[in-house]
Amino acid sequence: MPEISLEVSLGVPGEFPEAAQDPQNLSEVCETVSDHTASTEESADRLIEGCVMLMSEMQPTHPDILRGIRVSRVLHSSVCAWMRGNLEQIQELSQVTTQLDEFWSHSWQARLWLKYVSILYRSNGTPAFILGSLSSLVAFSLKVAGAIGWVGACTLAGAAGYYLTLVMWRPRTQVFLDVACVEQVDPNLKTQGLMSMGAFLKASKSLVIFWDTSFVSRLWCLFEMAGFMHAQKLGASRYLEVCPVFVGPALLCGNAGLCMMFFIVIIAEMDFASLNTDIGLVLGVVGLMLLCLTSLAYVVLSHCRSIDVMQSQVRHFTIEHSSSQCCADEHLTSTGERIICDREIILRCISTWFGSPEQFEEMVRTKLLKQLVHQLANRTFSYWRIVQAASPVMWIYLDWIFPPDYLLVGLLRMCMYWLTLVPTLVLVSLRLAYSVRNLCHSVFARILISMLLVANVAFMVAAFFALEVYVATAISPADSERLTPVATSIVFVAMGVVTTLLWCCLPPIQAPTSPLEAD
Repeated sequence: MPEISLEVSLGVPGEFPEAAQDPQNLSEVCETVSDHTASTEESADRLIEGCVMLMSEMQPTHPDILRGIRVSRVLHSSVCAWMRGNLEQIQELSQVTTQLDEFWSHSWQARLWLKYVSILYRSNGTPAFILGSLSSLVAFSLKVAGAIGWVGACTLAGAAGYYLTLVMWRPRTQVFLDVACVEQVDPNLKTQGLMSMGAFLKASKSLVIFWDTSFVSRLWCLFEMAGFMHAQKLGASRYLEVCPVFVGPALLCGNAGLCMMFFIVIIAEMDFASLNTDIGLVLGVVGLMLLCLTSLAYVVLSHCRSIDVMQSQVRHFTIEHSSSQCCADEHLTSTGERIICDREIILRCISTWFGSPEQFEEMVRTKLLKQLVHQLANRTFSYWRIVQAASPVMWIYLDWIFPPDYLLVGLLRMCMYWLTLVPTLVLVSLRLAYSVRNLCHSVFARILISMLLVANVAFMVAAFFALEVYVATAISPADSERLTPVATSIVFVAMGVVTTLLWCCLPPIQAPTSPLEAD
């Protein structure tokens, strides 16, 4: 009979209920898994039993198998090696640990550059925002002191500080990333790492899912998430984060689009401090918004449609139809060696952890579906993420509120547009995009609706500006050339109330309770 080896595909999860541990028995299991060659069906069955027991105990085959890698090394040291397929070099960047800050789960089918930008923005976005804002404030102080005189200095300093920090910041968070923390070259160590996946999850404080539409179809990816929720019970939602891989690129696109638009505004010397702004300049800004932000609206529409795709996938999820790499390879290695089906191990573990495969499928279709829809529909574009992405609004207002006689009104308008108007417009646009997502069956329709969404935002901005003019004129008819602190304060307070009510009281999008509602 041909030799059978246990070689499971990368990504097999493991998060299971605690079980009583027999150190002597567990040691025997670890020894069995370490020597993962079987020449008979009986020894292959014994090997599978050992793997199932080890995974159920959530223990590593040996202490040194638990490894982590710092996010700074993922962003700056391992990317080139990963793209070249130099797995040994990636392994050298990880280190033995007993605790992980995060467990990163992802589909290998997702594009590498999308995952990289998403990781970059998620890890460095907040430091970039803080240092970019500080750089802009420093430039503003120098302008007030008369050290610099260019009108766009604050915007330039903010953008430079933001993007330099985004690229160069080195976070120290320690995470599990399969390609770095599980041996990829030595088959023996690789198997031990995969069979210790439960120990990796047990040692992790939180689970981060880098999401794309292929995630649900991958049994191992979905199993990691469901297993984590099962182990954490009611507290799972606090430690589970679903991060779509397009979020980083989309928010960076929005930030860069605003920077580009404001740089053009500065170069064209448009003055929005005056209420009598030329209509041609306003139309020019509208055109810039269409040019710079339509791509962002297109991505948002695609995201809304992907939520429907995800709901359909999860609602009809069955283990039988989920993909497995070993089955796709017909249980053969690249050299033609026969391997044991990892699906068999997963099914037996599922029966142990969830009672039966059917109960696991029911949990995925109900509890997990609800959690996924909530995170993807309501938490992907949070208020804080929008404020960070819209930071160029603050930078350009620091340029516009100079000279000092416009300081108070300028600061009020900066906070009003940046902290209230922009987040409100984005929230309304997100809900509109979700409402019309089913009208975007073709690329042309998606582009057209994206342009309409951006045009709607431009219209709402113009309407808000007209409201400012009306309030200013009604309160100070004799001084209708410029906004006054009283008029600006009134509009600011009103807009703050509207923003608070929308973000705090608007009902969240929820998963339909039946397939008919989903349709």
